[in-house]
Amino acid sequence: MELKPKETRGQCTVFVHRRDFGLISNASFEMFLRLTAIQNRWIKEGNKWDYEQEANDARAWLSEHAIHRIEHPKSSADRVAEDYAKHWAQHIRQKIRSFIGW
Repeated sequence: MELKPKETRGQCTVFVHRRDFGLISNASFEMFLRLTAIQNRWIKEGNKWDYEQEANDARAWLSEHAIHRIEHPKSSADRVAEDYAKHWAQHIRQKIRSFIGW
């Protein structure tokens, strides 16, 4: 999820994987997107759900998958877009490596 230009807080990217590092099925990914849309944010344990079925779906999904939030790095208005993109890509790569122990 992208932040608006003036926003400085929140997560804009997540790294999602199966806990066994297997392939995420299309159905499972669609469930993730559906639950994210219902919450209007990335899902996490402890989210409040309006319906018990949604809560059950989220619990089941989170039991099989890990979701790691990657905070958007700080930027300044005068930073060149290309430099920022390189910085952001490097930041994501470092975070993913830390999540999986590389």
